[in-house]
Amino acid sequence: MPRSPMRILIVDDCDEDRDLFKRMLLHDTVHQYTVFEAETGQQGCGLIVREQPHCILLDYRLPDMDGLQVLDKIRESHAEVEMPAVVFLTSHGNESLAVAAMRKGAIDYLAKATITGEELLGCIRRVVARKKNVQRSRRHQEKTRRELDATMQQLRVAGEIQRAMLPGRAPSVPGFDFAAGCIPAAATGGDFFDYIPMIDGRWGLVMGDVVGHGLGPALLATETRAYLRAFSRNLTSPGAVLVATNQLIYEDTCGHRFVTLFFGILDPPRRQLQFCGAGHRAFVLCSTGEVLQIDSEQPPVGLDLEFVRDRNRQITLQPGDIFLLMTDGITESARQGEHSPWPRRMFGQARAIDFLEKNRYQSAEQLVAGLFQKVRQYTKRSRQDDDMTMMIVKTLAD
Repeated sequence: MPRSPMRILIVDDCDEDRDLFKRMLLHDTVHQYTVFEAETGQQGCGLIVREQPHCILLDYRLPDMDGLQVLDKIRESHAEVEMPAVVFLTSHGNESLAVAAMRKGAIDYLAKATITGEELLGCIRRVVARKKNVQRSRRHQEKTRRELDATMQQLRVAGEIQRAMLPGRAPSVPGFDFAAGCIPAAATGGDFFDYIPMIDGRWGLVMGDVVGHGLGPALLATETRAYLRAFSRNLTSPGAVLVATNQLIYEDTCGHRFVTLFFGILDPPRRQLQFCGAGHRAFVLCSTGEVLQIDSEQPPVGLDLEFVRDRNRQITLQPGDIFLLMTDGITESARQGEHSPWPRRMFGQARAIDFLEKNRYQSAEQLVAGLFQKVRQYTKRSRQDDDMTMMIVKTLAD
């Protein structure tokens, strides 16, 4: 398929110079040219709009305006990336004028007194190719930016949907004060919590942390939450719910993703909490001052079909006890820019428990908000590297 001719605009008030440039172009045996001529700057500006030349040979001295003024008009009517390639024609040795022209958008310059046909043709090919490369690059960047903006908007929408699926407020349960919160590190997150109403007035308490953060973990977090709610309708023990959830998560991810989970079932009248942990620990800050750490006895959900078993434990919460669930985004939040080893820079579970102990008479909602603020103060508002989620259940006095 033959190439379309390259459009060249010559803006020069000298008839002899224009004829010379046209003869030089005719000697090119490789490329074809369509040549337009203008004797004044005003004519040249009109032809630029109508003919959209690939290259402009622009003389400095024109009857109605100089070449620099023409360049200004071109810049006013064209975005920088869409400007045609301009070769500025100067008198012999006028380097300062050439520099001024290039600052205004010209790509190259030639001295009219010494120009040769080979030099002119080489310059035209070079500047047109350079301009096309710049335009392709800028258009690619613009396309990439638009795609990135669209992706970020989709992520924001996904994050809004995900946050809307988390409980908007804690349930009102006689004898207890519930509160929880989740702060994702990105638009979407892999942490989640839930309160699941069950039969006989019992409540399912859920804390989960999908490995990683972002869109993939967010989808798995949403999927896991849905499985837990579905199985809780028919299965009565936390371990049985986790076993069934583990089977589906493993089938979905083939062991490439995993979720640390704590699932407990609270019987409010008896203050009994039956629970099963899969890679996720819990804490009880007893009214006596003792801190009970409840470690998980089995690995996270999703690693293997046989790893998670129907193993349940049970504790009885006493008035004044605080039951705490939190993800490692809280305990592993670290200060930046310090020279001490990373473990020493982490917020750690000891600081979290100490804060709750010192403020244990506040409401559960106040404790959640206060602990989040304490982490931010400790890290000196460093960039959040992981999702932060916690749930607090206070056992009230009779």
